[in-house]
Amino acid sequence: MASIFVIKLKNASVASNHPTLFPLPDNRHVASQCMLDILKSSNIPFAITDVIDTTSLEQRIVYPTKSFLYSTPEQKAVEEICAKIYASQKDQTFPHAIFLGRNMNLEPGAFILDRAGGRRYYQWKLTFAKEQEKSMAETFPKFLKLVSDPDNKFVISFGSGGLRLFSQPSMMKFINVINARRFVDEVWGCSGGAISGLLYAMAVEPEAIEQRGYDIYNKRFQFKISPSALIVAKNTFLGMLNLSPPDMLNGFISAQESLQSAISTLIANKKLDIPFYCVAYNVKHKRNETLTPQPVEKAYYKDLITSANPIDAVVASSSIPIVYVPKKIKKGKTINTYVDGAIAEPVPLLSIYRKWLIDREHGIEKRPNLIIFAIDPLSSKTKQSWLVNNLLGRLPFADVARLGVGVFGLVMRARIHNQIELLSEDRNVKVLMVSLPLKTSTTLDIKMIPRIIHDAQTVLLEQLYRIEESL
Repeated sequence: MASIFVIKLKNASVASNHPTLFPLPDNRHVASQCMLDILKSSNIPFAITDVIDTTSLEQRIVYPTKSFLYSTPEQKAVEEICAKIYASQKDQTFPHAIFLGRNMNLEPGAFILDRAGGRRYYQWKLTFAKEQEKSMAETFPKFLKLVSDPDNKFVISFGSGGLRLFSQPSMMKFINVINARRFVDEVWGCSGGAISGLLYAMAVEPEAIEQRGYDIYNKRFQFKISPSALIVAKNTFLGMLNLSPPDMLNGFISAQESLQSAISTLIANKKLDIPFYCVAYNVKHKRNETLTPQPVEKAYYKDLITSANPIDAVVASSSIPIVYVPKKIKKGKTINTYVDGAIAEPVPLLSIYRKWLIDREHGIEKRPNLIIFAIDPLSSKTKQSWLVNNLLGRLPFADVARLGVGVFGLVMRARIHNQIELLSEDRNVKVLMVSLPLKTSTTLDIKMIPRIIHDAQTVLLEQLYRIEESL
């Protein structure tokens, strides 16, 4: 049982230095246990005049529709808002505290409050009129009807974007909160989206994926994702002299161990409960291929789909050209070399469609319709990204490299658009595309992970409302 406390300060003026001491009209203050601990450690004298059980006050906290995107506040922060609620009573009526998420941009009338001494941006708003809100399932009835229709095959596709994979748990939370995960028939991914896809197909909680992002940002988890200036200079020089190993001509560093470690700890003791596929580019054969942990019937799919260890498949799909050493996967006596599948298919669409057609042709798939729910974590920034400014800026002819990367980005956007148009010609196929216009253009800058998560949480609902209205 949690409690908050009404206290009498010996020197009331010290309250001005502690914003989590909430004043009452009789010059007493309301404080949480965290706040009392701070007062004690600061040798500030006070007397407890009343102890309040927070049970009924916690029932005054409202978690509205969009709060599903955010992790709920920890218990100590809940006790803090209970103290605020108690101190804000009028005529013995307590206000409701609406949780608006963990957000740095204040909404009108809102305030930031964490546990005493905490620095998280939990955003709240107090109101004496509780607003009745629909559940998420009631808010998106047409979407839920579409994906639950027994005549529809429902596939989720996670697009490329490097570290922008940390924007994708927001969509996972949406699927989970409307209880639609049970209707997902396949999960596909490419590049960073391949990592997201594998984790979601193995039932890793979206909050755990976001937390791994924060762990990487806070350096609690070692994750070498970008080469140093020395490595870039060394390998560029060796390449110019034709002295570097063949692998190094195609990438500056190997991120394979970091990726394997980051993924393995999250999926420990978990099994695939949704079939998973990812796309990677086969360097030798100059084509995209689909890699999957599932057994593959070669008589049906030929070279379109290949079985692979799940982590090997994800690393292959995530091996960004130029930056990372390609991934080699041995199949029998054959060694195939793979790089990032985004070269040909930034968001898996055509590969999903081709497999569906093959399955229909051979009677594996009986359902007449295909629904693809895809997420494209694109950037709304026009300025050059970390890849251009920090990596390519170290190379000879940097201006030409910057131009090339800019053109490549435009080509990727055009590819996605053209593939959607192509699939739209089949009246039995519907593509529902969530394009997250993130405010950062980075793909590899670890410092931007919190911004990536925040941007996705900010814009996702608007995209989902657009899709619902279109159905």
